[in-house]
Amino acid sequence: MPIRFDDAAATELAAQLEITARSLLEVVDRFEREVVAATEEWRGRFRHTFDVESARHDLEARALANDLHLMAVAVRAKMFEAQAARQAEALVLEQLRQAALDQARRDAAFPPPGAVPVAGRAPR
Repeated sequence: MPIRFDDAAATELAAQLEITARSLLEVVDRFEREVVAATEEWRGRFRHTFDVESARHDLEARALANDLHLMAVAVRAKMFEAQAARQAEALVLEQLRQAALDQARRDAAFPPPGAVPVAGRAPR
């Protein structure tokens, strides 16, 4: 049994991934402003450690936000791929249905030699 892609769930997932990425970037920007304010006058032996760790956290958070955005793009891409596959499947089924109808019309119009007519139907 084929697995059906849930477009509504995919749309919601992609939207939530984007919302989370934007929220994370907002927090990172706020944190960055706080870091600047905290370090304006700060001196001491842990300042270097604070600077290094702050930069690392900033970089990792921005990378995570980017990954969330890329995941949203991937979900949307899979959704469009699934939609295209469904459309292609529907087109093939319609073409097969039309071919069967055309063949039935040809068979009815040109019955093979020796065909016996069935009551209520044209000879085949």
